[in-house]
Amino acid sequence: MKKSFCLLLLFLCCSLPAFPRIDPSTYEQGLISRGDNRPDFDTNDRDIKTLIVSLHLRVPPEEFQATYSWSPEKYLEQIRFLISKNYAYERGGKFYSSCMVVTDREGKDLFQYAEPLSQEIADAIIANLETIKSQYQKTDLCRATAFPEAAFLILSNGLLDSGQISNVESEFLGKERPLRHGKNYYFALLQNLNSSKEAFGIYGNAVLSKEAGLYGNNRKALSASQKQKQSEAGLVLTRNDFDIFSRMASIFQPVLINLLKSRRGYIDEVYQKTGYSNEVTFEEFFMWWYHFIYTRSTDILAEKGYLAVPADGNFFYRLGSGS
Repeated sequence: MKKSFCLLLLFLCCSLPAFPRIDPSTYEQGLISRGDNRPDFDTNDRDIKTLIVSLHLRVPPEEFQATYSWSPEKYLEQIRFLISKNYAYERGGKFYSSCMVVTDREGKDLFQYAEPLSQEIADAIIANLETIKSQYQKTDLCRATAFPEAAFLILSNGLLDSGQISNVESEFLGKERPLRHGKNYYFALLQNLNSSKEAFGIYGNAVLSKEAGLYGNNRKALSASQKQKQSEAGLVLTRNDFDIFSRMASIFQPVLINLLKSRRGYIDEVYQKTGYSNEVTFEEFFMWWYHFIYTRSTDILAEKGYLAVPADGNFFYRLGSGS
C-alpha cells in the first residue's frame, strides 16, 4: 500500500507542470512614449501577453506548447513575430523577452529595493521645498489655490514623473528609447492582482481631452462620464502655470540627476540581483523601476505630510478658457 502511494505521488509530481498557468488578464500594459511612437499591433492579445510572460518566467517551449495546446509551428511563428517587433530575442538557442515583465512578487521586491533611493529623493524635495513654493507664488493658480492643495500634482507629477522623465532619460541614461518596428518606446507588462488601482499603485498622468487631464493611480476605475464630470471640477491651470511647473522641474533636475548618478553602483547592483540583467537592457529596466522609485517617494512625502494623495487616487486638472 505504501509503495503504491509513493508511486502515485511520483506520478502526480511528474504530471504537474513546473510552472503555474499564466493568466494574461492579470497583466496590464505600460507604455513610455510620445507622439505616434506606440505599438502597431494588438499587444493586449491574450496569446501575445501569455507568450511574453512565459519568456520572462523561462517556461520551456515544450512545456508551453503542452500547457496551451500550441503546435511547435505556432510557437515559432509567434516567437518570430515578437522578435520582428523587438519584443523578444534569441540568445544561445533560447528566447527571451526584450520588454519589461513584472510579476506581483517582483513588483514587491522592486519597491523594497527602491526604498533607500525613494527616501533620498523625498528628502531632497523637502530640502528644496521653499524654492519650489517661491516659484509657486508666480503661478496664476496660487491666487485661488493654496500650495498644499496642488502639492501632489507639483511634487509627484511635476518634479518626478511627467516633468522629469525626459531629463532622466537624457541626463542619466543618455540613450534614446528602444527602437521597435520603427518606433521608439518602452513597453512593459505589469501584473495587477488588485484591480481597484493601477498595477502596483504606480502614479501616472492621463490625457482626458485637449483641455483636461488627471494624475493618479486609479484612472481605469472611472467611467467616461465620471472623467468628464471630475475634469470639469478639477483645478483650472493656465499656460503660465504649466510654464512655472516646467521651471520647477528644471530647478530640481540637477538635484535628482546627481542623486541618481551618485547611486549608480547601487542601481547596477539591483539590476543584477533582480535577474533583469539576464533579460532586458539596463535602460529598459531602470525606466520602469524609476516608476516604482518615484511612486514610493510620493508616498513618503504623503506620510510626512508634505502632500495629500486624493482619497480616490485621482487628481483632475484642466486648462482654463483663454489660457
